[in-house]
Amino acid sequence: SKDCIENVDLFFSWGEFMTRFLIEENVFPKRKIETYGSPFSDHWRLAQGNQRNPTRQVGIATTWRVLGKPVNLMSWLDDAQNGGPEESGYFLDPEKSEVWVYWEASLMRLYGELIGALTSKGHSVQLRPPLPEVRSIYKFLEIKYKGKFSVGGNERISLWLNGINVLITLMSTTALDAILAGVPVISVKKIVNQDAYSRIPRGYVYDYEEYLWQPENFGELEQMVKEAANGNLPLAPNVPKLHEVISDRFGLPRK
Repeated sequence: SKDCIENVDLFFSWGEFMTRFLIEENVFPKRKIETYGSPFSDHWRLAQGNQRNPTRQVGIATTWRVLGKPVNLMSWLDDAQNGGPEESGYFLDPEKSEVWVYWEASLMRLYGELIGALTSKGHSVQLRPPLPEVRSIYKFLEIKYKGKFSVGGNERISLWLNGINVLITLMSTTALDAILAGVPVISVKKIVNQDAYSRIPRGYVYDYEEYLWQPENFGELEQMVKEAANGNLPLAPNVPKLHEVISDRFGLPRK
């Protein structure tokens, strides 16, 4: 609220992009803003061990807001719909809140298909669900692809990334951690259900995704994974531009 903003003495901004926005929109004057960087990268200041696991796997990072969490779906749909876009960030007519469930189901199905395709090619895959996602939903896949698929994430993200040679994801900030760790990131933006993807609020789409690897089909993705396994897949198609965008948006890596 306006009263709360007036009571703020100093606002710590994640990056230059946020700082410019706050000034241009007259939220805070420049004298009240300190561009400080994003605190979620602070774990990179801790000891990392410096040793990559020689038997690294393909990593998948999820980011469910509904299907992978212990939520009451009826209650969630009601809150998302009646809260409106300003409060809930979801949908009003005609794009009702169930569209988000449609979107997540499309992405979840795609990950399941990718796990099947990659394990059939001899790759070992580990999925890392962030808290508070329910790990038990993947038990079926662990049984189906026994010995080739597992669920990780008990250690901090910087250590988990030591065990993978490439990250597959979409709309997850784990991509930022992977880039900082020197792990190539493949976005499934172009191979997920495009109708479902086109319906989600644009506020949930990160612009840095444009600078990640974006295969057009399963064949291209499998080739990228193969190159990563051999150490031949660059971090991104345009590494300098990607680092520029990440620094501008999130102030990463923090100095």
